[in-house]
Amino acid sequence: MLKIYMKSGDQRPVVEAAVVDGNGDPIDMTGASAKFSLWELEATTPTIADAAATIPNPTGGLVQYIWQSGDTDNDGLFVGEFKVIFADGTELTVPSRGFIEIEIQKSLSWRWIMIDVLISLLITLLIIAVVYYVAMWIVGLIGPPAPIPKIVQIIFALFALLACLRVLGVYGGAPYVYWHH
Repeated sequence: MLKIYMKSGDQRPVVEAAVVDGNGDPIDMTGASAKFSLWELEATTPTIADAAATIPNPTGGLVQYIWQSGDTDNDGLFVGEFKVIFADGTELTVPSRGFIEIEIQKSLSWRWIMIDVLISLLITLLIIAVVYYVAMWIVGLIGPPAPIPKIVQIIFALFALLACLRVLGVYGGAPYVYWHH
């Protein structure tokens, strides 16, 4: 089973499949045409339906689909297949067993990087402020801490939640540890 990995927005690699007979020999596709369809895993309607595919060498047993702009904008798990229509009107689905599996991963964009940097900066500043305040209180330069207003508690909790989500990779496009390798 053919499996393709790519990032959202990419147009390479081209989707290719061998059109061969039971002995593994290429099937002559002279005068044939081909179509490509792609479904998001477990979807009921295709993402790409019967798009024109190419047969680069009719006697070479290869069919391919060249991605068009917008085809890979959405990330997820997809399955695809070709339909070869021969000159006599008969059809052959390729691959004949299973599907072509295509995994499109979200691309790392500058927007996510900037959000991550901003959240990291805010979390760092908040931690520095808390540590400074506690240190000043411990050494006696300021009085005991006043009750923390509810809105400050909520903001601190939100930043703490964002920090946890970032570390777990739930937000920000990629797990935090991968950004620093």
